[in-house]
Amino acid sequence: MKTKNYFSLILLLFVVCVGFTSCSDDDNDDPQTSVSQIIIGEWDSEFLGRMSYDEVEELDLNDKTISKHYMYFTFNSNGRGYDIYYNGDRSDWDWEIIEDVLYTSDGDKYEIVKFNKNVIYLLRQNSYEAGIKLVKRK
Repeated sequence: MKTKNYFSLILLLFVVCVGFTSCSDDDNDDPQTSVSQIIIGEWDSEFLGRMSYDEVEELDLNDKTISKHYMYFTFNSNGRGYDIYYNGDRSDWDWEIIEDVLYTSDGDKYEIVKFNKNVIYLLRQNSYEAGIKLVKRK
């Protein structure tokens, strides 16, 4: 009888251990990448004009076309970056993203309203809300 109880206890402990190790609900086969990691690189941009938050839902993350280049952005992993305007003027700055808002050291502030790994939509928050579309350069 003691042997039967002992083996039952061993079997129960084995089942509990296997249950805890085999079924983890925090496994993530496709890790989500933050916009701070995605934004690193070179981007083409298009100025979309004045835009409201109501129009954000209509923005297509699958559309990787740029109708008219506005600026070229480069975001480096060390927090440095620059933009080159369509006329060739270059501006260097530092950048950081805090709670889905992109801040640059030259005073610009952009709310990140929609993004994936190839397209980012921003609302510029300075003088008026203007939409900007960023498309990752190859």
